[in-house]
Amino acid sequence: MKKKPIKKTKPDISKYPDISKYPDKGLKFLTSKFSSRIYSNHFVVTCRIAAREYIFENFVEVEVADFDDAQVKIFSSNWFRVKEDPIKATKFLQRLSENPPIQELATNPLLLTLLCLVFGETGDFPANRSELYKEGIDVLLKKWDAKRNIERAQIYKNLSLKRKEDLLSYIAWVTFEQKDYFFKQKTIEMHVSTYIRNLQSPEADAESLQLDSEAVVKAIEAQHGLLVERAKGIYSFSHLTFQEYFAAREIVSSLGSRRSLSLTDLISHIEEKRWREIFLLTAGMMREADDLVQLMKKWADMLLEQEKELQQFLIWIHQKSVSIEAPCNLPAKRMFYFTLALGFEQDFAIFSVLDNALTHAITPGQDLALTLGRDSHLEVALGYDRALDLLLYLMLSIKNEPFRIFTIKGAFERIYNNFAKSLDLELQQLVESLPNLSPSYQQQRQQAERWWLNEGKSWIENFRDASIRHRNIGRIWKFNDQQRSLLKRYYDVNKFILDCLHSDCYITREVKEYIEMALLLPSDEIKKFLLPQANNPIGAD
Repeated sequence: MKKKPIKKTKPDISKYPDISKYPDKGLKFLTSKFSSRIYSNHFVVTCRIAAREYIFENFVEVEVADFDDAQVKIFSSNWFRVKEDPIKATKFLQRLSENPPIQELATNPLLLTLLCLVFGETGDFPANRSELYKEGIDVLLKKWDAKRNIERAQIYKNLSLKRKEDLLSYIAWVTFEQKDYFFKQKTIEMHVSTYIRNLQSPEADAESLQLDSEAVVKAIEAQHGLLVERAKGIYSFSHLTFQEYFAAREIVSSLGSRRSLSLTDLISHIEEKRWREIFLLTAGMMREADDLVQLMKKWADMLLEQEKELQQFLIWIHQKSVSIEAPCNLPAKRMFYFTLALGFEQDFAIFSVLDNALTHAITPGQDLALTLGRDSHLEVALGYDRALDLLLYLMLSIKNEPFRIFTIKGAFERIYNNFAKSLDLELQQLVESLPNLSPSYQQQRQQAERWWLNEGKSWIENFRDASIRHRNIGRIWKFNDQQRSLLKRYYDVNKFILDCLHSDCYITREVKEYIEMALLLPSDEIKKFLLPQANNPIGAD
């Protein structure tokens, strides 16, 4: 056969009238026929899933792996170059770096394609991640059909776009709730059969349902890429994001319907990390997320409601926060002392939604004892009371680093000089009683260690007593392991509530203000607030 450029070697489909009826078999036939006859050419056959029912002879199978950062940059730059919009490529990469959750998705070639499609149309990513995922899924479910003229399996073809989304949502919820990230083909076909049976007449026979469900699974797999066959007879959603999105959609779609699924089902998973994205997506999809965040707040409060010692701890936090002056609101003060007292002082990310100035003034790994008094931004963000109490806690937490006591001593002097204030007399006398160290660094450390061995323990005890009397701070909370675990759970749930409050979801101003102002309050104080009425309280039918 005479060699021809591959682009000119086009099979005449009209010679093979049965091929259009059986596209898969036709592909196999044509590929085998032409690749064997035109053996000197190179052929590439692509498909949107990792496995097909037929393996071509003399073909090498490859699968596109996840991209690294450099490949993401190359792909997106090439994408927008082809679209003749290189400026948008630069903006795309910049916005990607500003959104770590979206940046993580970009390592998946399929999802990177979707991100480029969405960004190409809107010039930005939606602030609400559920909207972003919806746009991407719309690309798969609708635009892919329009641009590729895809023929559907009959039963699947007859499903409207909403029905397809409903089916995927049902599958996602059932599998995610059962912790099934990978599921057998028979299992997913069973879920499809259940869904189809509810759409069709009750008399639908089992055999036709089985055939229909198998066809639907194959159609979703081959034509959308939302489900993939990971191994023989083992399926999963092509990305966890899709499973999470559709599971959240099922929750929102079920609200107010006759189905038994409700917010109560979701709230029971609030402390499970794998459900975090489901909560955020659900809040973003709801017309109004008031009920959801109120139920989350109620769950948090219930954790410590019957714990007398832990309620005393919350009472101290409340009293301490009310007694100080600081350039922030009461919830931010309470969170500050909560994290400080429990040794969470390194987790300053929590302040990002409560105390923005403090967040920007503190950097990860920063030595606060060295910084305080030298960084005006940090001093302004903290205010005198919190800066002083932070130093007191740093001092009282020292165990085997005596030299740091003298570092903190210098910070005390800088703080009350900069704020033109003085310590309470007893505390000031204790700080001034610390010896002055030699200019020699080596001698400084030796002097500090000798002082610690001879006087350190008694000095710390006196300093703690004075801190408690004059500043109401420094008390040793003798929590057992179970209580500390409960406090950590309480802290994590409240932190998560703040993330939801400040995500891109609609919450009425009254509910948002109530939850923030009641954050970390003891039970007796919470009762003083007027609770906005939730439509779906825990335990309701």
